[in-house]
Amino acid sequence: MFGLIFVVSAQSVRQNVNLNKEFTLSANEKGFLKTGKITLEFVSVLEDSRCPIDVDCVWAGSAKIQIKLSKGKATPQTFELNTGIAPQFIIFKGYRIEILELSPSLKSDDDRTKVKYEAKFIFKK
Repeated sequence: MFGLIFVVSAQSVRQNVNLNKEFTLSANEKGFLKTGKITLEFVSVLEDSRCPIDVDCVWAGSAKIQIKLSKGKATPQTFELNTGIAPQFIIFKGYRIEILELSPSLKSDDDRTKVKYEAKFIFKK
């Protein structure tokens, strides 16, 4: 509905995350699950057709994000997750990775090309 949105950051930040604990990443940030030696990178928001918060919509809409996952020193694999439709999670190396939320919620007149998105995730076993 609103086209492609690219979020680019000059530097990638890595944070340690825990199993069964929610964590939030900004675009190009990485989360590292030490117990599984898995790195998750929130790459970008590909689409955002969620209903603006100042509009009444028939459908809530969905946003699609791109992530990269890798275990140890392996080459990262790219995946897409959605907020409102499937897939909202994937299974990777025995772990379930879910997107729980994408923020901010936007207004109808917000410039989506300038939004600094954050995504909330969780790792489950």
